[in-house]
Order: sequence, then C-alpha cells, then structure tokens
Amino acid sequence: QMPKGDFWGQTSVPAGHSNYILDEIYGVMTRAQNTLDITSLWVPEGKYLETMQKALGELDKKNSQVYVRFLFGGYPGHEPELDRVLKDLTRDVRRATYMHISVGTYWTSPTTWNHSKIVAADGREAIVGGMNLNDRHYLGADPVHDMNLHLRGPATVLTQNYVNELWKDPCGDGKVASIRGVTCPKAFSMAPTSSAPLGNVRMIPV
Repeated sequence: QMPKGDFWGQTSVPAGHSNYILDEIYGVMTRAQNTLDITSLWVPEGKYLETMQKALGELDKKNSQVYVRFLFGGYPGHEPELDRVLKDLTRDVRRATYMHISVGTYWTSPTTWNHSKIVAADGREAIVGGMNLNDRHYLGADPVHDMNLHLRGPATVLTQNYVNELWKDPCGDGKVASIRGVTCPKAFSMAPTSSAPLGNVRMIPV
C-alpha cells in the first residue's frame, strides 16, 4: 500500500518497500542446478549486488557444476569493466569452485545494446520484466514503477534460448571475462521437458 501524497514522489515511501524482489532473485539463483542466466542494462549495485554475491556463494557451497552467464549492456560513454565486475560478483566464490561464471557485454551500434532484464535458471523458472539492478531507481524513497513477472514452466525455456542469441554478439567481439579463462561460455541447450512445472496460465513468450 502506497502512502498518500503527490504521485511524483513528494511523499517518501516506506523503507524496504520493494526488498522482497531481492528474495525472489536470491531464490531463483540458489535453486539453479545446471544453468543460470542474468541479463540487465546495468551491472548490479548496492543490495542487488550483495544479493547476487551471496547467492553465488551459496551455489558454490553445493559443489555442483552450475554454468552462470551475466550479460550487461554497453553504450557510448558507458561500458562495464568486465574484470572488475566479475571480481565483484564472485566475492564469495572459492578459487577452487566447480562453477563456471562468465560476464559479457555488447553494443553493436550507437543505438543497439542489451536491454533485457532476466534472471533465469534451468529452463524452469525466470524473473523477467523492466527492472534494472539499481538501488536508487527501484529501492529508494522515490522509486521507478516497473513490472516484473516470476514465471515457472515451459515459457522459461524460450527465455534462456533468447539469451543464447544475445550472447552471440559478445562472443563474436571477445567482450567476455570468465573465472576459468574461457573467452566465451557455451550456449545452453534448452528444450521443454516433462519435468518442467506446469500451471494453468497460457503464455506467449515474445
């Protein structure tokens, strides 16, 4: 429930008003068993970064070979420093981890770069929508109003197949950093399975 006040933010909203999204992101990430995709325009900051650091640390403790891909947008005047971003994200990951973690970025023209916002695991569940991983914009006192959906089921397979297509650009340009020294992560093999959870809502992933 939003407080009464001017629509344009003259009234502050309660502290922690949207922190639940951090729990949702943490849940999807830590439930990954094989593949995990995170895409965003900007690299995660503040609480988003802390959440992802802790989630990767928790995955690391499971000693499983989870393949993780982070993809961010670049544009004129802004291009992520991939080595620094990778170091920040893997703060809680052991050197001898079983995981494969890659970070990439691309912009193919002055008007073309990654703008997708996805957190998806194993072709089973995904958070998709318009939210960037920016504290000031989404968790602060004057938040951007945006929409995300937490999905489970076959539609999430197509979400990660879409991310496969996005990765062709950074792989082609070599704008990739990895904890294993691999220049480009392999494409995830995704297909609907009989074990995928099914619901009662028909969806058209676009």
